[in-house]
Amino acid sequence: MAWTSARVAHFLAEGGYDVHVCVFTETPDAVPLIASATTPGITVYWHVLSSAAGEMANLLERTLDMAEVLLQLDAEKSFDLFHGVFLPAAHPCLQVARRGRRPVIASARGSDATVWPRESGPRSIIASVLRHADYITAPSQDSLLRLQEIVDVESKSIVVLNSVEEPAQRWRLEPANAGVVGTVAEFYAVKRIPLLTESYAAVPREFRRQLLLIGDFPTANDRRDALQAIENCRVAEEVRITGYLPHDEAMRQLQSMRVFVQSSASEGFASAMLEAATVGVPIVTSNVGGVAELLGAVKEPACLLATEKQDLARAIERVLRDDGLANSLSVAARRAAACFQPETEKTAWLQVHYEALNRVPLGRATGSA
Repeated sequence: MAWTSARVAHFLAEGGYDVHVCVFTETPDAVPLIASATTPGITVYWHVLSSAAGEMANLLERTLDMAEVLLQLDAEKSFDLFHGVFLPAAHPCLQVARRGRRPVIASARGSDATVWPRESGPRSIIASVLRHADYITAPSQDSLLRLQEIVDVESKSIVVLNSVEEPAQRWRLEPANAGVVGTVAEFYAVKRIPLLTESYAAVPREFRRQLLLIGDFPTANDRRDALQAIENCRVAEEVRITGYLPHDEAMRQLQSMRVFVQSSASEGFASAMLEAATVGVPIVTSNVGGVAELLGAVKEPACLLATEKQDLARAIERVLRDDGLANSLSVAARRAAACFQPETEKTAWLQVHYEALNRVPLGRATGSA
C-alpha cells in the first residue's frame, strides 16, 4: 500500500499536479527521524494516530482522527480532489470533501476488498465509501467483483493495474539459492504462514535448506500461530524471519530464493508476487484472487498452481529438484511481469484523476495492460 501510494504520488507530480500526502502511523517509531529528500510537487505529512494499534474495532475512531487532520490541512491548502489509497482511508476524505462538493477517488488495494469486508464494522465503513466516493479503483477484476457484491459501483469503477520497475539484477539459478524457499509479505493470517511451513517441512530434507520469510507479523496471534507451526514441524533451525526490510533490500533478498511461494487464502492482486516475477524467481502459488490475472498475461505456464497442502509441497519439491523447470518458470514469470509497465499505470492514474477533476464519465479503457 505504501509503495502504491508513492507510485501514484510520483506519477501525479510528473503529470503536473501539486500532491499532498498524509501518512498516518500507529506509533511515533514509524515516523522517519530524518526527512528524505523532497520530490518536486510532493509534500508529505506524518501524523501519529492516538487509537490503539491494530484494532479494527477502532476503525471509525481512527477515520475521525484522520478527518480532523485533513480538515486542518484543507483550511490551509483548499484541495481540489481527495484520494484515499485503501478504502477506509477514503472515509475521512469524504467527510472533508463534502464541504465544497469536491471529488473523491477511493482505491482498493487488496485486503480491503477481500478480508476487511468479512467484519461488520469495517464492512459498513467500506460500504459507505463505495456508495459515496465519485470513483472507485481496484488492482484486479477479482477485487472489483468483490466490491460489486457489497455496493453497485459498476458505473464509477475501474481496474488500474499495478506495475513494478525493472530490477537492477535478474534471478539466476546458482548454488547459493539451492534449497531456499521464500515469500515476502506482511504475515496476516490470510497469508497462511503455518500452511507454508507445513508444506516446506513435507519436502524431503535432501532438497530443502531454508524457509526465508521476508516481512513480519502484524499481530501477536499471527506470530504465535506461525511459531507454533515451526515448532511442530521441527524446522526452527531452517527458518529465517527477517522482519520488515527496506524495499530495495527485500528485492535483493529475492535473489537468494530458489522458489517464491504464495500460500495466501485470498489476494487482491499479489503485488509481492509481481515483484518476484519481475526478478524472475520461479513461483509456486495458490490460485486465488488476482493471481490468475497476473499470471494469465502469457500463454506458457508462468508458475505452478497448488490448491491443497499436499499439492503445495509437491510443487515446491518439483522446483527445488528440477533445474530445467526452475529456469523455464523464471523465463515465463519475467514475460508475465513485463505486461505490467510503470508507463501504463502512470497513464491510467493520470486519466482517472483528470476525469475526477473534470467530472467526466470514467473511461472504460483506463488501466488496460
